Amino acid sequence: MRKHMNIQSISLASVSFPLTAIAATLLLMSQPLRAQVDPDCTGSNPGVVTCSATTYADGVTHTVTSGDLTVDVGGATSFGTGGFFTTATGNSNVTMTKGNASMLTTAAGTTAATIIGATSQDGDISITTGTGSVQGVSPNTQYGIRAVSSGTGDIRIVTGATVNAGDLITSNSSSIGIDASTQGGNITMSVGGDVYARQTGLRAHANGGDISISSSGNLSIGGSSTLRGIEAVTTGDIGINLGAATAVYLVTGTQHAIFTDTRGGAGTTTLNLFRGVGAPIEALTGTGALTINVATPTP
Repeated sequence: MRKHMNIQSISLASVSFPLTAIAATLLLMSQPLRAQVDPDCTGSNPGVVTCSATTYADGVTHTVTSGDLTVDVGGATSFGTGGFFTTATGNSNVTMTKGNASMLTTAAGTTAATIIGATSQDGDISITTGTGSVQGVSPNTQYGIRAVSSGTGDIRIVTGATVNAGDLITSNSSSIGIDASTQGGNITMSVGGDVYARQTGLRAHANGGDISISSSGNLSIGGSSTLRGIEAVTTGDIGINLGAATAVYLVTGTQHAIFTDTRGGAGTTTLNLFRGVGAPIEALTGTGALTINVATPTP
């Protein structure tokens, strides 16, 4: 026969908990989630990863399938054969940061096809570099920085120094300095240094999202018959702002210093330029307005 107890109340004064256990629990709850990594700063799962400022022979690669991921490689000077790369699925967002140290271009440098790269589905991608250069070993490099969202993720790329997708003679003939593409998200590029590549300096394809590109550095492109300093394609809005010190140099061959295309949509195109832009500009539009402002730098 079971007996049932009818408990009307419990006095908290009669219940005690170890304060040290409670404090430890609260401390653990307040700490940021850390992704699982090995000594080479490669791993998986969401969280925050801070890597040592060193060279990584096999690269720094991370994956995340649920939750957001932040990876900071600080002053790393080489990403070896693997590059600095993250892969996210679902709605996971990715944030990647490189510090102020310049990267090696010798045999000890990055030999991966993409120096810094990220892919996502519907999650956002943010890549920021400091005042140190982003560059690899010329014969191997195809992309200096590349971000691709197969869904509607937004992409934000901010650079503080030179991005060199190989030199203009021996590197991959289809090399691109900074490349971003998304299927409906917005793309923002803020370029704070020079960009070197053999095919395209800055390329952005948003497929309906808006594109905003600003640059205070020069774009030097050479070695391909389809040269473009800047290429921006979407049916959304396009805004390109080049600083007074920004020039677009097409070393061999001539196609476009700037090429934009909003055909098939109502997106507007606004180009704010100075006279350092040399080769032809082509802006194709749908039903949206086109505005080109060209200013003369103050002596």
